[in-house]
Amino acid sequence: MRYFEDKVKGATLTRSRPFHKNDNRFVEQKNSSLVRAYLRHVRLDQRAQTDKLNQLYELMGVYYNLFQPVLRQKTKLRLVDSTGKAHYYRNHDRAQTPFQRLVATGIVDDSERSKWQSLYDRTNPIALKQQIDDLLHALLVSSKY
Repeated sequence: MRYFEDKVKGATLTRSRPFHKNDNRFVEQKNSSLVRAYLRHVRLDQRAQTDKLNQLYELMGVYYNLFQPVLRQKTKLRLVDSTGKAHYYRNHDRAQTPFQRLVATGIVDDSERSKWQSLYDRTNPIALKQQIDDLLHALLVSSKY
């Protein structure tokens, strides 16, 4: 931030707070569960592969934000028994999609919400998942993995 204050006027720190390197943990966990779980560590170095990967990201964004519910942990209780062994009890909230969670916060204006709702209404999740699988197969075949 000190470097960019002089170079770019009006620059502000937006992604994380100083000395809180885990602020971005919800985004970073998706790199492992979505990107690497599907593509593994395949080298994609051709222009056609990049185009397919961009299409894949777009489709996966719709699929996982609108149709895949996520559990969030609300509380975590640590109890130690008489032998000194710790037991953890976790309490999760109701499973919701990221879109449902965002709408529940009330920070999305009606026009944006209706845009996403219409996308949800006109999208067939089974056909969308099939498109994702087809693109993944094409990417893996083109990389000779």
